[in-house]
Amino acid sequence: MIIGDRVYVDSPTDDIMDARFNRFVNTVTSNADGSLGYQLEGDKPRAQSSNKVCVGAKLTNVQLLDARKPGINKAALLGGAFNEVIINSEKNGTRPMVVADSVHSDANGSDRMGLPVVILGNMEMRYGGVVSRQPDGRPINMLRMTSLDYTAAGLARLNPQVAMVSPK
Repeated sequence: MIIGDRVYVDSPTDDIMDARFNRFVNTVTSNADGSLGYQLEGDKPRAQSSNKVCVGAKLTNVQLLDARKPGINKAALLGGAFNEVIINSEKNGTRPMVVADSVHSDANGSDRMGLPVVILGNMEMRYGGVVSRQPDGRPINMLRMTSLDYTAAGLARLNPQVAMVSPK
């Protein structure tokens, strides 16, 4: 539904002159009803073909939101100080793209709910990030993204085509 490059700064010597920005493809998928989705991560930027792709997170209750339009979908307001992050982000054109719950596997292999996540995107500037909400309502910035877009499948969900019936 969405795709971008996960960005982080690597400075192995802690010297700013040695710092470099690493970019790796990051995408979010979901089945039609949002009951199952995945955050997939590759080992190269999205403009290149990754040699390895892995599941970064399993998701459920996945909702695709339209960050191209002004306003905040209430689904992204998860309570507490987290809401301030979402509201303040909208002021600069950064809006929720995806809201979901993370799912983790226990040692015995059964699933348990993790933290909720909101993927924010500024569609004009093509950047964003993944923010989660701790149980006490405080936000956690999980990662930043550049080259951020909706995929063709994501756009199709946001802009469903009306089925045309030809006259007989």
